[in-house]
Amino acid sequence: MKASPLPAFGQRQLRRASGLVLALWSLAVAASAIWNVRLLHGAMLDAARNEARNNFNKDLLYRKWATMQGGVYVPVTAFTPPNPYLVNIPERDLVTPSGRHLTLMNPDSMTRRVHELETKEFGTRGHLTSLKPLRPANAPDAWETNALRAFEKGRTEVNSRELYQGKPYLRLMKPLVVETACLKCHAAQGYKAGEIRGGISIDVPLAPYLALAYVRIWHIAGTHAGLWALGALGIFLGGRQLRHQLDKQMQAEEKLRQSEEKFRTVADWTYDMETWLGPDGRFVYVSPSAERVTGYRAGEFLADPELPLKITHPDDLARVTEHHRVVLQPGYDVCSMDFRIHTRSGEERWINHYCQPVYGADGRWLGRRAGNRDITERKQIEEKLRQLSLAVEQSPASIVITNCAGDIEYVNPRFVEVTGYTLAEVLGKNPRILKSGEMSPEAYGVLWQTITAGYEWRGEFHNKKKNGELYWEFASISSIRDPAGRITHYVGVKEDITARKQTEAERDILIHDLQDALANVKSLSGLLPICANCKKIRDDKGYWSQVESYIQTHTEATFTHGICPDCVKKLYPDLVKGGLGGSSKGKS
Repeated sequence: MKASPLPAFGQRQLRRASGLVLALWSLAVAASAIWNVRLLHGAMLDAARNEARNNFNKDLLYRKWATMQGGVYVPVTAFTPPNPYLVNIPERDLVTPSGRHLTLMNPDSMTRRVHELETKEFGTRGHLTSLKPLRPANAPDAWETNALRAFEKGRTEVNSRELYQGKPYLRLMKPLVVETACLKCHAAQGYKAGEIRGGISIDVPLAPYLALAYVRIWHIAGTHAGLWALGALGIFLGGRQLRHQLDKQMQAEEKLRQSEEKFRTVADWTYDMETWLGPDGRFVYVSPSAERVTGYRAGEFLADPELPLKITHPDDLARVTEHHRVVLQPGYDVCSMDFRIHTRSGEERWINHYCQPVYGADGRWLGRRAGNRDITERKQIEEKLRQLSLAVEQSPASIVITNCAGDIEYVNPRFVEVTGYTLAEVLGKNPRILKSGEMSPEAYGVLWQTITAGYEWRGEFHNKKKNGELYWEFASISSIRDPAGRITHYVGVKEDITARKQTEAERDILIHDLQDALANVKSLSGLLPICANCKKIRDDKGYWSQVESYIQTHTEATFTHGICPDCVKKLYPDLVKGGLGGSSKGKS
């Protein structure tokens, strides 16, 4: 008996699938490793930039202090040679009671001295420079020249990774602005107060950072290598298990084909519609379940081979026709497809069709065995899930789904838009990354106790976006349960109410101001004529004036203008829909 080609086909497909999964796994692990290394590199440069900025800020603080003091007195012998560092103001020289001679050092000289000490102690290089230097030693190099020209165009900082004497440095430079005190020495250069007269460049050696980074890179590489090996082992074991199951399945199908009687017994009682299509395209067998699925009896299919095409939905007819054409060729392998039909009663149903070649004991091709399974309910569920997915994706509210440990597994595009964090940046993170620090631990404890008990929690958060900006949101957090009632996830639906909170605050201030103003208004008595149209009031001299003018003339009150709830509803209906405006009853 000729062996069925299915086992060989299945093994080939399984090997290809396993290879593809392994390749995808390798790419995923490699991408993760590269991404972590890039993050590490970025963190290293950020740390070096912060060190450079701290040094610059420290220099700036020293300079401002020295400028306010008019200079710093130092021993004449503190520098060799002293003259380039000293202010040329002999009358400012001092002699201490002990006879020690002190002279005044200007801010620039002090800055250079500080740079010398930092270079000696920490390896950090500082340079005070200008496009019009007084000292040759202050002349800028090529990188500093480009930075100074960038400052003239409005840049406030220039930094980059550079090589200096074959060693990597993080170079950072910020401008120095001319102050009035600076004109004492630099007015002759044509500078004016407020102009940029130069800058301070800070060069931070990257060698210590790189050494630490290399250690961490090896750790990342080792971790990912172990992860890859673990995944590869899982793929191998899973493939072997699938291959074993496939072999068992193929053996069972071979036994089924060896006995037509057994085949008929099983097929006649199967819930799904089973058919056998001969090499000539006519039905050899149609199971009784055809009537349940299509409304047409098995005999009608046997009498009319075109009936499957006649009941196919017009939008799917071309695909189904092509399928019927190609499968009636020897050697065509297992296939499956979904399409729609119209039953005898006119009902539209989704059918999952699968078929495979059938061979006799002598190896002859006997046609194809097929199964028109009713998957209408599954398709309806899929459509509902698709609609739900679209609703979540397009929701105007931020939606966050976490596992039971509180780790984020999904956020919708609105969350990304509001917070500034991407999906990749928050996956696996806890929502506490948004905390501003204003909510107490006790309040978070109540929240957690509420949702873990299966109840819904509602409240407001004052959170922080990725860029540090604070914002208000109203959140509803509840649990998601599986069919057994166990909590598997938590979902939070959050609305950005920053604008509403700001409006409420402004409204409260306005109400307070109005209350203060009304408290200062003197009481008015008597009959006051008011125009029914323009609302002007007639004074005691017979003139018609605005109510505000009349009250200001006759009282000690002053006015601030706001807007009443009724006008808010009329002019700003969107704010009213968002919960603002309130009722005008009892308000003045």
